[in-house]
Amino acid sequence: MLRALLLAALILPQEDELRRRALELIQKLDSDSPVEREEAADALTASGDDFVKHLEKAAEEAAAEVRARCRDILKEIELGRKRKDHWAPAKRITLTFKDTPLMDALDALSKAAGTELRIGTANPKARVTASLSNAPLFDALETVCRSAGVWFQRNGIAIELTRGKAPSTPRAAQGPLAILGAVRSSLQGGGSELWLDLEWEPGVHPRWFDIRIDSMTDDQGGAVEVAPSEDPDLSSLPHSTRFLNFPKEGEAKSSAVETIPLASVPKGATKLRSLKGRITLYFPEEVHKIRFEKPVKGDKKELGLITATLDELGYADLRTQWEARILLNTFRTAREKRPVLYALLLASKIRFLGPGDKPHATEVGGWGAGGHVTDRLQTMNVSVSSSDFAKAVPPHAIELELVTDVWEKSWAFELKDIPLARPPK
Repeated sequence: MLRALLLAALILPQEDELRRRALELIQKLDSDSPVEREEAADALTASGDDFVKHLEKAAEEAAAEVRARCRDILKEIELGRKRKDHWAPAKRITLTFKDTPLMDALDALSKAAGTELRIGTANPKARVTASLSNAPLFDALETVCRSAGVWFQRNGIAIELTRGKAPSTPRAAQGPLAILGAVRSSLQGGGSELWLDLEWEPGVHPRWFDIRIDSMTDDQGGAVEVAPSEDPDLSSLPHSTRFLNFPKEGEAKSSAVETIPLASVPKGATKLRSLKGRITLYFPEEVHKIRFEKPVKGDKKELGLITATLDELGYADLRTQWEARILLNTFRTAREKRPVLYALLLASKIRFLGPGDKPHATEVGGWGAGGHVTDRLQTMNVSVSSSDFAKAVPPHAIELELVTDVWEKSWAFELKDIPLARPPK
């Protein structure tokens, strides 16, 4: 009994404080200041489940505008629950170090960020003097590592320090992203290419990304242009879009390297003084499965406005493997900026299944050369092949995991003073 009373004495003040804070923020949703309303909404959304019961009550009883804002916040909190498997960035970091041993600084950094950080091969007795204020993880790591004369790298899902020095390549950190930039000679047909090395935090798991280059200026003030796409179907898309293919179930990639051809390097220029662009990470929101049991060419399945047709299925004697192609059709609305299926298929998977649903074949995501878009209709295809089945034993089933809704996070970035490499003569 005494234990229960003591526990209640500890819990009740905490609940009272949560209620007081929730009501204070909800009241600010009715503020005349747009900034104050937005800050309150952000704080309520970030609270997660802590303030839900107070938001639900306000969504029923408060003034009309506050009710609407509370309902929007509750929707965001619900989306946050669904998205946590893909989006769990490190906490922002505010710390101060003055001649602190690196090991102690790393421990404090790890606890503040909620992310595993290892000392690796770095000297744990190296000294750190640095001040961090609301810093993202990569910004904080870079500041600490530069102070200690070390650097960091990924080792599986963890980040560990190394004895190596910071890279000389121009680098920028935005949110949970770090971007390194370089210009190199193209390995194919001359010319120059922009190389972007991307890395994101361990708790962030995108399924694909795209990069848009807004402007590039050389050290003489001239403009540097991205080479136009040779494919007219891609002319309305960002300059670079990449699907992050996961060879193994559950695998998550934490980095990618992307190359973007440049139209030309201005004569006399030695560096890109400024490169401005935007990176967007995409995450699956809704995933559905289309399954063809005992598949036969011509089988059709419906998923909302999408029709999936088993367009090809057969054994390729020369390649000694079964091959399948699924054709997908859907209607397109005029408001869409890019083909919906282009985005959806980038995050989809297709695989052969044997008896007992034992998976065969490498999962494939992407769209085929047969993809095209008209004013009303979109047609895309995905393909899969497997040598695990004998010619006389066709797949037991074919399963397509189709992403039907997505969400995204986007950041502007700028890289400065990137040395220009000229193509060989």
